[in-house]
Amino acid sequence: MAEIKLIPGGQQDQTPVSAQSPLKNPWVFFQEYRQDTEPGGTITYYNVFSGVILFQNRIHTDSCEEIREKANALAINFCANGRFESQFSENDLGIVEPGDVAVSLYDGEHGTHSISRFPLGFYDGLSLYVDCDLAMKWLAKNFPCLSINLNHLKDQLLKDHWYWVGPAGTRCEHVFRELFECVSYADKAYIQLKVAELFLLLPLVRSQERTEQYYPMQQVQLVRHLRDLLISDTTSRTTIEDLARAHRISVTRFQKIFKKLYGTSIYQYVKQYRLEQATIELTNSARSITDIALDAGFSSASKFGESFKKRYGVTPTEYRLQFRDRNGIIELNQNI
Repeated sequence: MAEIKLIPGGQQDQTPVSAQSPLKNPWVFFQEYRQDTEPGGTITYYNVFSGVILFQNRIHTDSCEEIREKANALAINFCANGRFESQFSENDLGIVEPGDVAVSLYDGEHGTHSISRFPLGFYDGLSLYVDCDLAMKWLAKNFPCLSINLNHLKDQLLKDHWYWVGPAGTRCEHVFRELFECVSYADKAYIQLKVAELFLLLPLVRSQERTEQYYPMQQVQLVRHLRDLLISDTTSRTTIEDLARAHRISVTRFQKIFKKLYGTSIYQYVKQYRLEQATIELTNSARSITDIALDAGFSSASKFGESFKKRYGVTPTEYRLQFRDRNGIIELNQNI
């Protein structure tokens, strides 16, 4: 099983630390799940100031187990690219997309063990882990004019819950993305100022809250199942309406949850998935393009060729020739 590597950033000790060792990182440790043995990505951490650690996440995996051990602390996660799902309760699933922020409480009771899933197979983002008591002492000493009260911030963001998901808003998103891009090389004082700026801006995000942030787990699991049916069925002409009717979910609801999970419409997702599978066939077999097109669910090689060229900029034959010339392993069959 591959693991996500936890790596110190900046001027800290550069010896890589296994993310599976809670003794090396008292905040949280991760166990990555993946069907193959490819690396699961990296999480680079930076000690911003006392009580605040910033994690730059570049994850390439399907899911990640998280175990929390701190109390009276906040986890603030910003999604830069990709998507992640986090099950906050038995029935509620939060889906975080680019530009969203997810805030949750470390209280030694809620969310001590959770699994986050990455439906697109990758995730880039920032995480701030904030020990409220330690951080407020540091802020009071170094930025007394800002009067930042993290316990009030916690109450404003979470209200009567231990988690919240919503859009970061234009100003917060700008700061998050700036940190994501520059944290590896920017001056530490600049990073400290930007984190303090986030603490001042975050109370504003609840005013931009979406009407629906969480989705019933049962419906999410159903949509995942329907997605599997769609991508595996290349011969029948089952419509979205037929699938929705057979599984007692409205078409509108099916489409809404699907787009939230996978970031695009059902039609575009299935089309893109089949084209990607076709590229594997083109580069790893000598099957005819017509056979590959039909197996991918296209009615003809010409329809397949049009879609393929629009997506990749070359015809299937040109794509195969390029790969063959580069690797010299395909005996080309140009029968179309």
